[in-house]
Amino acid sequence: MIVDEEFKRSSISKLLTYLGITLTFQFVGFVTTFVYSSYFNRTGTFAQTFVFRSSDDPPVPLGFLKPQSFGNHFFGDYLWIYAEIKKSGLGGYFGASQLFLLVATKLPYYLSFVLMLATAVLLLYASARLLLSELGLPGQLALLIGAVLFTQPVLLAIDRGQIHLLLFALLLLGLTLSIKEGGNKTWGAILIAAAISMKLTPIFFILIFVKKYNWKELKICLISLIGFTLLPLAYLHSGIGSWKFVLGLSDSNKVQQQLYNSVEYFTGNLAYNNSFKLLGYHFSQMNSSVGSVGNFVYVHYFLLAGLLSVLLCWLIVKKGISQFESLLLMAIASSLLIPIAGGYTLMVFILPVVVVLADKDFTFSRLNIFYCCYIGIMLMPKQIAIDFGTFEDSSITLGGILNPGLSLVVILFITGKCFFPRDGNHPEASQMLETKNLN
Repeated sequence: MIVDEEFKRSSISKLLTYLGITLTFQFVGFVTTFVYSSYFNRTGTFAQTFVFRSSDDPPVPLGFLKPQSFGNHFFGDYLWIYAEIKKSGLGGYFGASQLFLLVATKLPYYLSFVLMLATAVLLLYASARLLLSELGLPGQLALLIGAVLFTQPVLLAIDRGQIHLLLFALLLLGLTLSIKEGGNKTWGAILIAAAISMKLTPIFFILIFVKKYNWKELKICLISLIGFTLLPLAYLHSGIGSWKFVLGLSDSNKVQQQLYNSVEYFTGNLAYNNSFKLLGYHFSQMNSSVGSVGNFVYVHYFLLAGLLSVLLCWLIVKKGISQFESLLLMAIASSLLIPIAGGYTLMVFILPVVVVLADKDFTFSRLNIFYCCYIGIMLMPKQIAIDFGTFEDSSITLGGILNPGLSLVVILFITGKCFFPRDGNHPEASQMLETKNLN
């Protein structure tokens, strides 16, 4: 009983500390964005600056009857894939998303959209309940609302109707089951595989099983991932269509895919990008040696992104790197390496909260407080033109520089820890302690 009370007090303390740090940054982001939209960006509104644009009107196939807008919203990203699959059986993303859309597209559009949101929220609440089972409903709702639903990337995903929200919810529950003591690691592996199969970019999260030496769960995750990926290809016309869409082989979107991969599209949508490639492009505009380096990164981005991926994979499983740091690196790799990283992709930076609440040995050391501040900055609203001028699609934003820039600092710092360990903190000793704790 005494142990349970101590664990309960520890959970409350951890939750309040984490929320205190991250919500402070959320509040600062709200205030600065409001001030910017009210006094600097006079041609725009707070809604335009905070989320995406005040209205979204996505292209739909000929013959598809577009639904009535909800206010001035269509929740365009979801409408796009819904309309393509409804009309021609093509479109969508991969794996588990195709299986979900097989059912969801049988419903009227807005009912289908509500089903997607409801499924995601139920998965998120299941995670909150597992992480804070000893605190009851008030603590679970505090985590769900304060640490998840209140963050700008999640609100942006809802605003755009992004199925990435469902991907994130699957990841959160899968990691919770895989990390929390007594969690069903088999189901955790299956849920992580389902999330990865939807867009493939979260593939780095599979390394959690390598990190924890859970070889059985690693095999289950890999087999499940193959199954989720191949099942739609074998049985659903839309599954084959998703690959055609990505490869630009579908007649209905060849032109659109070419546009999406063009330099014009990249430079015309800088305001909604957070990738390392954007950082390279920004510095390439400078007439200096820094500009030369930035131009090299921008021109040879895929090569450098591949090398950075290898480094991040090595760091994630490296001895001496804590589980909390590994999840941070997985989040960085899964969201910022793609050439165009929309703001909603940043919601994966919420995932390290699983370690904060599920790992009994996690403490808010000065280093972990720094990491939580970094998470708070990544999740806060920062859709502000860096020159504080009028917000346009081609504007480079404060978030577009801070997000990849701070992430590079974190990567370099963690890399330095590996090559230059402090006395008394030798990597092998740290990993032995962590392995003991995990087992």
